[in-house]
Formats: sequence, structure tokens, C-alpha cells
Amino acid sequence: MNRPRTVPAVISAPTHSGQSDCDVMTESAIHTISLVEGSFAAIVQSNPGTGKACISILDRDEIEEHIRLLRNAIEDAERINRGLPTIHAPDRGDR
Repeated sequence: MNRPRTVPAVISAPTHSGQSDCDVMTESAIHTISLVEGSFAAIVQSNPGTGKACISILDRDEIEEHIRLLRNAIEDAERINRGLPTIHAPDRGDR
């Protein structure tokens, strides 16, 4: 189900190294690519409105962790939509 999203071109979001301004991508595709080191999963994210795209090249362990985190995120999004607190997000003390 593709729900519409009203988003700015750039959003500040948390990364492993802190907050970062991120270009917003509205489409994604998943492929397999081959490199010198072997084959990997690739997530290609794009924004047709801006012409920008990026690619993440991930090994099996990284993909499995992404799947786990995506499941947690969708569960939390559903809880928020029902007016409930999240259960997966860490308590940062700033809410």
C-alpha cells in the first residue's frame, strides 16, 4: 500500500554518528549487485521530483538487521497512529 506522504526535500534525522540533514527519497527498489568481493543486496532510493538517488550495498547480516529494524519501526508507527507510545524506540529523555 503506497500511502501519500507530504515531506520537505530535506529532513534532519538521526544517524549512527548523530543528527544529519538528509535528502528525502520517496521511491525505493531492491536489487542484487555483483562486486569484486561477491554479490550483495542493494537498496536504491530515489526522488523523481529532485532527480536524486542513493544506493546502499549490504551483506546478509546487514540485511537481516534492516529487516528486524523495519519490523520494529512499522510496529511503532502503528502504535503511534493508534495514539499509543512506542515500545521499540530508546528513551532519550527529550520527549
